[in-house]
Amino acid sequence: MKEKVLALAGVWTSCQLISILSREGIKFSHQQERSFSLLLQSTLRFAAQNSEDLYGDASNLELGLLGLSGMFQHGTKLNNPVNRYFKQILMQQKAIAGNSQLCQQLGQDLDEIDQSNGLSLITPEHPVVESLATVYSNAMRLMPDNKRIRITGEKIFLTDPQIQNSIRALLLSAIRSTMFWRQQGGSWLELILKSQHYKNIAQQLGNSQ
Repeated sequence: MKEKVLALAGVWTSCQLISILSREGIKFSHQQERSFSLLLQSTLRFAAQNSEDLYGDASNLELGLLGLSGMFQHGTKLNNPVNRYFKQILMQQKAIAGNSQLCQQLGQDLDEIDQSNGLSLITPEHPVVESLATVYSNAMRLMPDNKRIRITGEKIFLTDPQIQNSIRALLLSAIRSTMFWRQQGGSWLELILKSQHYKNIAQQLGNSQ
């Protein structure tokens, strides 16, 4: 269960950063900058077998663990952008997994990303952000409109190319985290039936950081 909770913490952190970008622009705290870099790095860790391979130490997901425990505390039906993105991403990843053509294209596009510039620290202006954003955009062209995620926020930020790329790259990282969650046996039904268990573990892991 710990691995599944950490995977969902990755999803939640991506959603939180997307909400910040769409409403406030690129105004990350130091911790949020680290999370942005970590999540985009995780998207390219194809051979990850566990959460440590994907995210490093659990302390790297502190923001997500605290947010996740809060979401379960107040209920997943709470109507705010982060919760909405969270639920939509879980559904979108399931739709992607059921489309073999799309999965093949995603794999090919990710393999072609140039990592020669180094990925030790990924900031919104790093070239790999645009590359990941393009991968996500290409994938969405093969998805029906009702499976696409509508990001809400301030027009001045939503029309900024760098922010657009950062949001799309984060959506792709959230898909990657959701894929790992499902590989560990996660499902929407389990999330509903065992929400208290998820919350308790998220709190334990968050408080231990």
